[in-house]
Amino acid sequence: IVRILIVRIELQREAPWSKRLSDQKKALALAAEQRLKEAEKLVDQALPTQSRNGPARSLRPAPKLVDDPNYAVVRKAEGILSFIDESRSAANYAGFGAMRQKVVESIADRLDRYAEDLIDRLCHDDEETAAPEERVRAYLEIAATFLGLARDPKSAEIVRRRAAAA
Repeated sequence: IVRILIVRIELQREAPWSKRLSDQKKALALAAEQRLKEAEKLVDQALPTQSRNGPARSLRPAPKLVDDPNYAVVRKAEGILSFIDESRSAANYAGFGAMRQKVVESIADRLDRYAEDLIDRLCHDDEETAAPEERVRAYLEIAATFLGLARDPKSAEIVRRRAAAA
């Protein structure tokens, strides 16, 4: 038989332990928020974009598929996104839940658009102007992996199934 003992300790605000715990919680929230701010930049570096030409110029940026993915940057971004994913249940208690939610929504929206553009390229690009299919699929797999960490694994599977059908 396994018994779990949950202890709740009430601390007074002026007590030395309370102040120390409060300071530690603030430091943790500040460190986590710094990492969250880095996440968007790293995702942007891992999945580069370029401005569109012609009449579509005012639309969102298009995926930049000139070079192969930089897997060193991809691993860094994947690490921060893993932190974001794993901190889901503790973020509110640790004091960075609102910031985490804001970053997750921003990244997930960007990844949705990026994956949609890549799938569209697989389906509709002509052979002369198209980037190599392997490169498009590599970026699409990265976007799906990131989406699985930012939102949920089902979103990543949907992107992968759509890519396989394209």
